[in-house]
Amino acid sequence: MEFDPEFFMSEVTAALAHVSPQYREPGEYPVEEDSIGLPPRNSAQEASETRITPPRARRDSTETLEVFTSNEDVNNDDLMEEQDGIPGYFQPDLDMTTAIQSSCPWLFPTEPSRPTQTDEDVSLDGRLMSSERLDLVPSFYTYTVKSCLMPIRRVQHELVTLYFQYIHPMFPVVDEAYFTEIHRKYRGQEQFMSVLDFVIYQAILAAGFGHLSEAQLQRTPYRSVHEGQEAQFDLVKARYWSQPTSDPVTLTQVCLILSLWSPGASGVQNNSYWINMAFKHANAGELWKSQPATANGRPCRRRLIWWCCIVRDRVLALGMRRPYRLHKAPFEEDLISQLDFGLEARSPSSTVDMQSKQTAILAFIWLCKLSEIMAAIAIFQQRTRFSRAWNGDSIGNSMSELDEVRIFDRDLSKWKEDFEGDASDVILGHGNQDVPTPVSILRIVCNSLVAVLYQPYLHLSWIDYPSGSQDKIDPLQRMKEGSQEVESSVIGLISNKKSDALPNWLVSWVMLPVAVYYVNQHAKLNPSPDKVLLPFLNRFMRRTTGAQVLFLILTMATKEYLQRLNDSKKADAAKLGRRIAPSPLTHQLDLPAVSNANSTSYTSHTGNRIVEAKMLAHVTKALDFALELRC
Repeated sequence: MEFDPEFFMSEVTAALAHVSPQYREPGEYPVEEDSIGLPPRNSAQEASETRITPPRARRDSTETLEVFTSNEDVNNDDLMEEQDGIPGYFQPDLDMTTAIQSSCPWLFPTEPSRPTQTDEDVSLDGRLMSSERLDLVPSFYTYTVKSCLMPIRRVQHELVTLYFQYIHPMFPVVDEAYFTEIHRKYRGQEQFMSVLDFVIYQAILAAGFGHLSEAQLQRTPYRSVHEGQEAQFDLVKARYWSQPTSDPVTLTQVCLILSLWSPGASGVQNNSYWINMAFKHANAGELWKSQPATANGRPCRRRLIWWCCIVRDRVLALGMRRPYRLHKAPFEEDLISQLDFGLEARSPSSTVDMQSKQTAILAFIWLCKLSEIMAAIAIFQQRTRFSRAWNGDSIGNSMSELDEVRIFDRDLSKWKEDFEGDASDVILGHGNQDVPTPVSILRIVCNSLVAVLYQPYLHLSWIDYPSGSQDKIDPLQRMKEGSQEVESSVIGLISNKKSDALPNWLVSWVMLPVAVYYVNQHAKLNPSPDKVLLPFLNRFMRRTTGAQVLFLILTMATKEYLQRLNDSKKADAAKLGRRIAPSPLTHQLDLPAVSNANSTSYTSHTGNRIVEAKMLAHVTKALDFALELRC
């Protein structure tokens, strides 16, 4: 079949005259006649118009016009073969110009409104470009990226820096070297990031929002840190539920960062929920199995992410009083080492110096070791929690549990001794007044674990032991000793103004020592308020509602117990039928005095300790309930 130039030119002219319609039935190519003032065509030309080629074929035809007009050996069948194999997402109402500008060409466009067109469209470029809209749905991904970053655009760089300075050292979920590089490369053009990278990048920005200062907060449209962080984490959750990827590593990282956010009104999707989702994706991807480096040279961080899941899970199990939510690893795995951090352990970054990075890596490795003790304590509390609730304040089962409690106490002391020895060079290099923040965090968690370990046995402080018993133990005293060690670590942070650098999850570990000091102040008639732990807790209240809720419950539970004790003593005094003179103790606590026979139980040292232990047991039970269900 010979090439017909006139027939070919008629097809080219018809293709250039095509206008995208408002509505098109699937598989239907509409025909528009005389749209640019062409003379009437014969039936053969009208029949050929029903074979209008898609945009890609139109453009290929115009670009090869001169070649075909000069080569008479090329037939029309060869030309028609150019249309085969065209991707399905190219439609007659979407040309290559729009597809190139789209970041996600696989998204189908909606029905665009038909643009107005005049007969003055004479240029070839005008016919190809002006009849197509550039704001079709394929650009929707670009718009969503820009819209979610618009409120934080002025503090975007600070958010990345704050995340890697304050959260990443004790929670190395992401590759710092890689994400700081793509932040520098794509800043202002984040729509060109890969979908996998951007969803993690957005989670990094949301987590870093919790550490903004008041001056930085004024550069955002949000009224408080909590409001801004809630809005940003909602965007991360929405992107997660839109299923941007099926990669288990990326989904695990996103869920781990989401577990850092859990306001009181979060409902079912609290921090433990996101840990469940992280383990779901981690188990699906078998992240405990290390793999070779990727094609671009990035080291494998699968085992490191797996240990982040384990550590975060154990911290929540004990810190949030949820031992029953503890996950079990599929099998025993070796602890991580510095080699698992890859290039991050050997190259400096723009956020921290090399010495601080080495300290953070050392601290996280020791946190993994401490989490082994946490897991053992959580399993022990799972086994004994029901029996304690069933038997109440009895000495039977509690005495049988003391041997295991002592073993855990010795394990914590051994861990602390080994850690201090391994970190001695780091501590001496900074001085006692400038201890690195990761080291202080580990000290706070370890010493608070002592208080958590002995808290369920506070009732032993007012129960008489059997005569000749050698298992005497004072849980109240051990809780005070652990809280005192926590206070010593906090003093160094406050003196160096580093308390704002602490992660929000530390609130649950500071709350129990705060309660010990607060109750001691009210039970021992101490007129001077706590000048260390309470101000330290107050610094978290600007960043998280959990600290606000816990402090409110602490004050209300203490007031409730004092009122209950006051009512009880008034009832006892009414039974005696005497007018009772107030004593110094009752004047401070608003309690009536009792008869001389019973007054020693309230004025002696032993009596004060019993009141303090009972008050602390009442307060900590209320705090445990709040941590478990409301934070």
